[in-house]
Amino acid sequence: MENHEYDSIIGNSCCPYINSLVSKGTLFTNYDAVSHPSLPNYLAMTSGGTDGKSGTDSIVAGEIHLENVFHQLSAAGLSWGAYEEQLPSACYRGYSSGTPPHDYVLKHDPAMAYHNVADSTQCAFVVPYSQIPSTLPVFSFVTPDECDDMHSCPAATGDDWLKGNVPKILSGLGTNGRLIITFDEGTSDQGGGGHVATLELGPGVPVIRIPTSLNHYGLLAGIENTFRLARLQNAQSATPLPFFFVA
Repeated sequence: MENHEYDSIIGNSCCPYINSLVSKGTLFTNYDAVSHPSLPNYLAMTSGGTDGKSGTDSIVAGEIHLENVFHQLSAAGLSWGAYEEQLPSACYRGYSSGTPPHDYVLKHDPAMAYHNVADSTQCAFVVPYSQIPSTLPVFSFVTPDECDDMHSCPAATGDDWLKGNVPKILSGLGTNGRLIITFDEGTSDQGGGGHVATLELGPGVPVIRIPTSLNHYGLLAGIENTFRLARLQNAQSATPLPFFFVA
């Protein structure tokens, strides 16, 4: 999701569905984005760095020549998919598509920013959200369009999108899958990119609030630890976001 501080979502009447999820999983109460604007945060949570893009959303497909979680997963023989709302087709290289405010933008699609994804056969795993399967791959990255992610429309619109889509995503996780809902950035500079709401959902996830200081680098660290992948860039020293798997 996009561009809202923690306090404008959690406990706010704009978002009854998101707030209903607080009673169904783990809420991370001290989670920060790392930069502004959108793009560097998407890169941070998938490559462990802002990759020279702090302060800009300028990007072309395949521009970033750095290792990333998508390529790591493929190299480890693990399945993944990136599901982008309003993306016209797999491997699409344009900066945008669709009709604003319901448009796709490359700055919110980190997989296609990386050379070893966009300029390889792996781009076939970056597909329109309409193609999300009922049984998900090992790792999925989902981005709603610019209206449904709250970027260009009210928060209530994004809350409605989550209400309509989270249940079917949860149903595709299997018995030990995990869904993380987070925001790219807030409106403040806390932690570099603002204090944002982040939740973990799935079978057996405890209903608790965790005050540990976390950020997008820690999210990547938690993902990489889960799949036994090398922790990239700033993820090496970050506190990993905990994943609560059933033994």
